[in-house]
Amino acid sequence: MSKKIGYKSGELISLQSIAGELIEQENYTDALKYYNRVESIASKLGQKSVLARNYKNKGILYEIIESYDKALIDFKKSLELFEILNHTEYILTIYFDIGRIYFKLRKNEERIQYLQKGLDLAIENGDKKFIKMFTNVLN
Repeated sequence: MSKKIGYKSGELISLQSIAGELIEQENYTDALKYYNRVESIASKLGQKSVLARNYKNKGILYEIIESYDKALIDFKKSLELFEILNHTEYILTIYFDIGRIYFKLRKNEERIQYLQKGLDLAIENGDKKFIKMFTNVLN
C-alpha cells in the first residue's frame, strides 16, 4: 500500500511539473488537463493540501482564459479546503482572488464581501501585508 501511495505522490509531482511547463508555454488548456489529473489522484489519496493548491492553480488558469465562473468555483473549493487545513495565508490570498474575480464580473457587493472577510482575517491575525493589500482595494 505504501508503495502505491508513494508512486501516486511521485505521479502528482510529475503532473504538477508538466502543468507548470505548459503554463510557461501559455498552453493553458493542456495545463488544465494535467491539473484535472492531479485533482483526481489527490482526491483518491485524500491529500487535501494538494487539492487546495491545485484548485487555486486551476482558478488562476480559468481567470487567465477569462472563464470567470469556473475560476470562482475552483477558488471557492480551494478556500473551503484551506479553511479546513487552517492555512491562513492561503485563505487571505484566496479571498483576494475571489474579490478580483467578482470585480471582473462587475459584482461589487460580492467583491466587497470577500475583500472585507479578508481584511477582517488579516486584522485578526495582525498580518500587516494583507491589511495594507485589502485596505488599498477597499478604499
